[in-house]
Amino acid sequence: LLFFLVRDMFDSSSAGLAASFLFAVSGYVLRYNYESDTTAFFFGLLSIYFFFHALKDDPRWMYLASFSLALSVLIKNITLLFVPSYIIVWLWYNIKHKQFHVHSPLGRLFHWRLVRAALVGLLISILVVSPVLIYNHLLYKDKGITDYYFSNVLGWGETVHKGLEGKPWSLQTLRVVAAAKVHQFLSFDAPLFILGILGLFFGFRKNKYGAALILWAWLVFTIYIFGQTSSNSHYGWTIITLCIFAGCFADALHSRLTFWMPNLRY
Repeated sequence: LLFFLVRDMFDSSSAGLAASFLFAVSGYVLRYNYESDTTAFFFGLLSIYFFFHALKDDPRWMYLASFSLALSVLIKNITLLFVPSYIIVWLWYNIKHKQFHVHSPLGRLFHWRLVRAALVGLLISILVVSPVLIYNHLLYKDKGITDYYFSNVLGWGETVHKGLEGKPWSLQTLRVVAAAKVHQFLSFDAPLFILGILGLFFGFRKNKYGAALILWAWLVFTIYIFGQTSSNSHYGWTIITLCIFAGCFADALHSRLTFWMPNLRY
């Protein structure tokens, strides 16, 4: 999946191969790949893949993007933090390409194809997660309690998980956890960490919308998680993001080397 996403987003099989290889040999992933976060990130990444094609090719890809994201949220609701990235990039792309309005006898109207894709996508997401919503609604009506995320995180209903309440978001926690995680990433994957940061420039140069989609998804997600918890499995998304941009750097380096040494191939 990582290969196909990077290949399509940055128009380079070399970048896709490099990103996939770096993820496969990541020390952090090999060490902390033991919770359901990885499965949630898979469907989250699949959603981003479909969403990118909804921007580039056909808005109807939004249906699959919404379905995949809803599955991801059912596994780990923290992937709901990807939604701001979708909104930001979707608005940016369509405003930039002037796709929001069409001319008609009644004047300038919203392009129905884009509105329909967004509304149907939202409906699909609601339908997928509706069993959980209905279950908690019925449970609350019957016993006045709800499950962990509704009671302990959202404050709806009485909790049955005393002592497991999540800590409130804190700037101090963000500082401490961010410093600890940077040290941890450097301990496990120093080359990947450096290449990923260097690859940001090449990623935006190849495809600014795709790079922004990945970066915003990481930024919103990670700022929230930094201020909330240091749970190692949650930070697998950072490794995925680093691999994507490190793949862009590897592709740019390969292009330079083949230009200087035409006989070099891999």
